[in-house]
Amino acid sequence: MGKIYIVYEPIKNLVFEGNYALNNNASFTKTQLHYTPMWNFQTESIIRSPFPENILNQITNRDLWQSFYASAKYDFSLWDKHNVKVLTGFNTEKFRQDYSLIGRGGMPDFDEFQINLSTSSPWGSGWAEEWSLVSWFARLNYDYMGKYLLEVNVRSDGSSVFRKIIGGVHSPSFSLG
Repeated sequence: MGKIYIVYEPIKNLVFEGNYALNNNASFTKTQLHYTPMWNFQTESIIRSPFPENILNQITNRDLWQSFYASAKYDFSLWDKHNVKVLTGFNTEKFRQDYSLIGRGGMPDFDEFQINLSTSSPWGSGWAEEWSLVSWFARLNYDYMGKYLLEVNVRSDGSSVFRKIIGGVHSPSFSLG
C-alpha cells in the first residue's frame, strides 16, 4: 500500500492539492488433503478415509485498488466587504480482483504435492470483478461582510456499476443565509 500527497500554493490563496493511493494485495493458498486409511479394531479391517484420494487445491487471489484526487481552491476579498471562495475538484477510484482455483485428485503419496504430478483430470473455477467511479465537484461561496452568505454547489458522479441503469448522477445545490 502506498500514498502520495501534495499541496502546492503558487500564489497567495491559490492552493492545489492532490493525492494518489494504491493498495495491491496478492495471495496464494495451497491445500493438501491426504488419503489416510484407518484401521477398525472391531472389524479388523481398513476403513476408508474421508477423502477418496490425495487431493491438491491451489487458490490464487489478487486485488488492486487505486484512487486519485485533485482540487484547486482560491479565496479572495474585494474592498474588505465581499469575500469569495472557489473550489473545484476531481476524484476517481478503480478496483479489480481476480480469483482462481485449480485442483486435482489422484496425487501420489509424497510429502509435497505438485499439481502436475497427478494423472487425473484437473478441475477449476475463477472469476474477476472490476469497477470504477469518477466524480467532479465545484463550490462557490460568497459572503458580504461575514453576514450574508450564498453557497452554490454542483457535483457529478459516474460509476461503471450503475452506468447502464442510471448513468451519471448530477447534484446541484445552493443555500442563502
